[in-house]
Amino acid sequence: MKRSFILFCALASASAQQVKVNEIQLVGSHNSYHSGISPNEFANLQKMNPRAAAALEYKHPSLETQLNDGVRQLEIDVYADTKGGLFAHPQGPVLAAKAGLPADPPFDPNGIMMKPGFKVLHVEDIDYRSNCEPFTNCLTIVRNWSKAHPGHLPIFILVENKDGKPRLEGGAVPEPLTAATFDALDAEIRSVFQASEMITPDDVRGAHKTLNEAILANAGRRWSTPAAKSSSCWTSAAWNLSTPKAIRRWKIGCCSRMPLRARRMRRLPSATIRLRIQISCPG
Repeated sequence: MKRSFILFCALASASAQQVKVNEIQLVGSHNSYHSGISPNEFANLQKMNPRAAAALEYKHPSLETQLNDGVRQLEIDVYADTKGGLFAHPQGPVLAAKAGLPADPPFDPNGIMMKPGFKVLHVEDIDYRSNCEPFTNCLTIVRNWSKAHPGHLPIFILVENKDGKPRLEGGAVPEPLTAATFDALDAEIRSVFQASEMITPDDVRGAHKTLNEAILANAGRRWSTPAAKSSSCWTSAAWNLSTPKAIRRWKIGCCSRMPLRARRMRRLPSATIRLRIQISCPG
């Protein structure tokens, strides 16, 4: 089972505010954090499952390098790790050792995987090396880059929340996704982005019953962030929300779909850094 949402980040600039998000095209990378499988573990995987090995034979440079090169959509996979240590001892090295292969360099020399918090990896026990770890560090890299490059085009970050059954016998058992999981994810996002940089769906909803109703009722109004800050960000938390025409009339630079049951997974950072979360929770 997977749950995903999108963070939408951009420093405001006078010219950028005149361009709607549906009027731009962006270059993105898939599994942007992916740094590849270590050589000996990959050799062992090729023997065990050549097809899987072929699909996993790729890697990306750092997030900062990708942003410098013009990438504006990033994808980050996260697993909950409430107590810490859940993914600290993957089976890949064990299997490689059983196959008589020498050990690869350690993937976590600083013990980050032993600490609580969301971890960034592709496939537990098999494809677990990342160019940013943990999740908060990935967000910090993007935030710092954004602050250092005012006026850049929007950055979309697709965050895929993962759980499921163990991939290997004796391997890590991912934590199931619950409301508490998303509250914890919300807290991690807030630990990176300040409250003054955020705007929430309830701010947009105001006195209206739903966000959908608020957006349709205010289709001709530009909704700005508190304290008359120069950038704006909105969320349309619905259910299929409003028509593209209504969105364009309201000059919304971004539109999200967020089922009612996802209302707790929602905070939208905005302002000096414009950060927005688009959540999608398939059944």
